[in-house]
Amino acid sequence: TIIINNYNYENISTLIDSFKNVTIKYREDGTSTKSAQHDNFLFFLTQNSLIATGSIAKLVKGTNQINYDISIVQESINYLSDLLGIDVSNAKVTRLDFGFNIKLKHPVDYYLSMFIKPTCSKKHTVENKGFETIGYKKHDRSVIFYDKVAESKANRVKLYDENQNCHILRYEIKFNHKMINRFKVPQVTFKMLTEQGFYDQLLKTWYDEYTKIFKINRPIPTLDCSLPKNFKASLLPYGINAIGGVEAAVKIINNDPKAERYKTRLIKMVKESGANFSAFGSEALIQELNDKIYIFAHSAA
Repeated sequence: TIIINNYNYENISTLIDSFKNVTIKYREDGTSTKSAQHDNFLFFLTQNSLIATGSIAKLVKGTNQINYDISIVQESINYLSDLLGIDVSNAKVTRLDFGFNIKLKHPVDYYLSMFIKPTCSKKHTVENKGFETIGYKKHDRSVIFYDKVAESKANRVKLYDENQNCHILRYEIKFNHKMINRFKVPQVTFKMLTEQGFYDQLLKTWYDEYTKIFKINRPIPTLDCSLPKNFKASLLPYGINAIGGVEAAVKIINNDPKAERYKTRLIKMVKESGANFSAFGSEALIQELNDKIYIFAHSAA
């Protein structure tokens, strides 16, 4: 999100009228806010400021399914400057989302099931359109993890060929207006995001948040003792984990002729049981994720 203060109100107001979904909200004091949409960006215009918010990757490239380097920031500055007819390089950044897609060996929920609440933060889990987002929030920033393939399918976004049949974790860190204290600057401007030094700080913070804040461990077993049938059902995921996880259980079902009649129901029951471990165990999954985030953070710098 950026705030632009140096502009001609009448020119921008006329331009925004040509965008989509134009609305005007009037206040009792006589002031108003005009809002509109261009591609994935939203614009909010008042007499004092122009606010623009959206994904620069989606704006410039049409998608954030793949990772981009620092050059995309300058592309977005050029794009918005040309669109609005003003230089936006000195616009104030009040919110910044910084993230990457990480390809993994196994389904994303295997890894997310091992995330527990870190200290000094609030955990929130949101299920939307069939995919789950796990996030942790602190005073000046928050981080989120989700299945990028599931999110794309839920939003009916066509997957790139290279992402078909892949397990992709999206990990983002989101900074609010208090980021100036973290980066020790009086103001974060759009053009600062094009500087390698600032980008390196973002990348380091992205990596540090994963290594310092999050504690990853085996889920603590929980059993439902309210009814015998509930107790039996709550034991199921631990039994599946004991034989190697969902993958192992599905393989056993597929290879057993006696399971043929109820194969579909059995596999569905296994997948919905809450058993999210692969045959490799939690330690191997954690190590894989640790290694990939480390390698990515240090190779992208």
